Amino acid sequence: MSQPRVSQAYVERRLHPLAADLAGYNGFRALWFDHGGELVHSEPEDELELLGWTLVAVVMRPDVDCLRRHLTTFVEQPTPRMPVLKPLGLLPA
Repeated sequence: MSQPRVSQAYVERRLHPLAADLAGYNGFRALWFDHGGELVHSEPEDELELLGWTLVAVVMRPDVDCLRRHLTTFVEQPTPRMPVLKPLGLLPA
């Protein structure tokens, strides 16, 4: 199964709410991408990879920088663009 890809904007939008949500838990939490590419968290014992979900990390009260480090490995990289070459006309003899 291929690794999910998300945009940098998606990561930045999710960082602060996710850090705030995870701060309310005392133990470890597993971060996952589900089939729809949504980031969710669960108990580490939940074996969601059996459902085809992708494990991002197991964390305990991560700050925004920690989450960013884990999530940026899933950010899609821009495809390099090739320059458009214009055909040269024939020079008069």
